[in-house]
Amino acid sequence: MAGPGHSRLIATRANGQLAFGHYRLDGTTGRYLAHSLDILTLRDHRIAEITAFVLPGLFGRFKLSSYLEALQGLVRQKTMKPILLFSIQFTLSLAAYALIGLWYVVPRLSKKPRETALQPLVWVHAFRMIGGTVLAPGAVGIGIPILFQKMIGYGDLITAFLALLALAALRTRSSWAISLVWLVVVVGMLDTINAIIQSMRYDVFTHALGVNWVIVTIYVPALLVSSALILWQLVRSPVAEPTAAMLAARH
Repeated sequence: MAGPGHSRLIATRANGQLAFGHYRLDGTTGRYLAHSLDILTLRDHRIAEITAFVLPGLFGRFKLSSYLEALQGLVRQKTMKPILLFSIQFTLSLAAYALIGLWYVVPRLSKKPRETALQPLVWVHAFRMIGGTVLAPGAVGIGIPILFQKMIGYGDLITAFLALLALAALRTRSSWAISLVWLVVVVGMLDTINAIIQSMRYDVFTHALGVNWVIVTIYVPALLVSSALILWQLVRSPVAEPTAAMLAARH
């Protein structure tokens, strides 16, 4: 049995019955981690039975966090909803990268040959291996399904590998360089769209994400903007490149 102060209970309902999310104090982090879902069976206004499901992965289904801070559960603190905070941070990051792209990147890359202009844009995707952090032990809350972690982690690692191949092909002016860049954009966008859908499905923003929160709010918007700029370069007519180069040489 845990001693005084080593447990916290957060009320919820399961199958129409009163239930509690049971948290246990973790001596390493100082947080209360999800332990079990305790469902009460009442008879004549008395507790007749308590059924404990020691499955922390269930907490997300009942809108319960995977952990509590030391004071949480004792004092009701008003905090911003996670999805609202995420939306604000993501939108501001996206706007900032879009302005950087419009004001500084586009004017410079528009004067370069397509293969040359694509290289710095694809480099942004080469670092998607950082998304594999979600696969590391303890990187996210225990309430986040392992299937979600694998989809996100392996999707980013595969896209990063393709980006490195595309960069090598662009550098050596290979005949299949443009095809590889198309593959990077398509695979990367499908991975990003799937990540967004699955994040909403599993309500991951109510769980501990650690450094992955920073990755999603700071790095993913950069990926979206760079993908848009890559598409701009891919549909750009190669016929215009010699003309632009000639004009630049005259000046």
